[in-house]
Amino acid sequence: MNRLIILMLVAVVASGCADAGTSSSGNGLAIEEFSISDNTLQPEQQANLQVILKNYNENPTTLNEISIVNEGELEVSDKQCSSDEIRAAREDLYPQISCSWTVTAPGQEFVEGFESKDTPLKLRVDYSTEFENSEPLKVDFQPLSEIESSETRSTSFSNGEVSVTAEAESPSSVDSPENIQITAQNSGPGNVEGNYNFSYSPPELFDCPGSQNPVVDEEVEFSCPVESGTEGVRNLFITTSYKYVKSPNLDISVVNNQ
Repeated sequence: MNRLIILMLVAVVASGCADAGTSSSGNGLAIEEFSISDNTLQPEQQANLQVILKNYNENPTTLNEISIVNEGELEVSDKQCSSDEIRAAREDLYPQISCSWTVTAPGQEFVEGFESKDTPLKLRVDYSTEFENSEPLKVDFQPLSEIESSETRSTSFSNGEVSVTAEAESPSSVDSPENIQITAQNSGPGNVEGNYNFSYSPPELFDCPGSQNPVVDEEVEFSCPVESGTEGVRNLFITTSYKYVKSPNLDISVVNNQ
C-alpha cells in the first residue's frame, strides 16, 4: 500500500512539472471529416465526397484553399461549400464549414484485366492563422548593481499545430539589453509553408525579427535583445503567425463489374 501511495505522489508531482509554464489553445483548424459515400466504386459510378472543418483557434483564421488534388482517373466536380470563411473559436464555440464534391469513377477500360484498381484522392486544406501565449513571460528589470543572481524564465505554448518556447533571464538589467531565446516548430499533422512571422508586446521592449525562415524540420530558433528602460516586472507576449497545409489521403477502389 505504501509503495502505491508513493507512486501516485510521484505521478502527481511529475504531472505538475510537465504542465508548468505551458499553455495550449486547442487543435488549430481540424479536419473533422474527410469521407466518401462509397469508397468501392464500379466503373462510371458516382459518389458524394464530404469534408468538414472545425476551427479551435481563438485567433483569426484565413482559408486560402480547400481542394481535391491528385485526382488521377477519378473525375471530381460540383464543389459546394457552406462558406468561404471560418470564424475564430469563442467561449467553447467552435465554428465549422462543410464542402462536398461529386466523384465519378472512370469507365470499364480503367479496370480491364483487373479485379480492382486503387485510385486514392488527396485533400489540400491551406490556411493562415496566428496565436500567442495566454500566460505572459514575466521578466523583472532591475539596475545591474542590484542584481545578485538571475534565473531562466520560460513559457511554452501551442495551438496543436505549432509550438513556441520563449526563455529570458530574470532579473534582467534595466541598463543594458538581455537576449530572449525563441523557438518555434511544427508540432501538428500538417506542414508549415513559408516563414514564421512574429509580433511582440510591448513592442518597444523588443529588438527582434518579424520573420524567420525554417531551414531544417520546419523549426526556427533565434535570440534577440529585450530592453525595458524602466524598472519593474514586465509581461512579455509573442504572437506567431504562419501558413499551414494539411493533406490527408482517402482510399478509393474501382472494381471490375464484368
